[in-house]
Amino acid sequence: MDFEITKEFFIGAGSSLAACAAGVLGFSRYWISGKASNANDRSQINMLQFLTDELKATKAENKELRDEIEQRDETIRKYWAEIAETKTSLRLIQESQRHLEEQNVLLKEQVSELTASNLELVKQVVELRNSLRVER
Repeated sequence: MDFEITKEFFIGAGSSLAACAAGVLGFSRYWISGKASNANDRSQINMLQFLTDELKATKAENKELRDEIEQRDETIRKYWAEIAETKTSLRLIQESQRHLEEQNVLLKEQVSELTASNLELVKQVVELRNSLRVER
């Protein structure tokens, strides 16, 4: 078996080497593209995981804030109930005070009338005594 190295051999070998190089380049592009795609997928998965964790944390914080708002609302409701009760009590006290002031004015008038009547009675008693005295 003799191998002759001819022009056709070189053309065939060159074509084979070119096809092999093209295949290696194509495979390496595919492999690099796959690695990049996998890295991109991992990056997206990591981002989704991060966003999921952030969403959970935000929901937990939101729940805490809602609970805090509910507690504050309850406190505010209690304060408003207290204020309403205090206003009612104040109105009753003011109404009672007004009524007592009116009664006080009426009582002052009655005392004045009784005083005047008493003075008149004393005057009449003195006159009656004077008229009943026997002169000597």
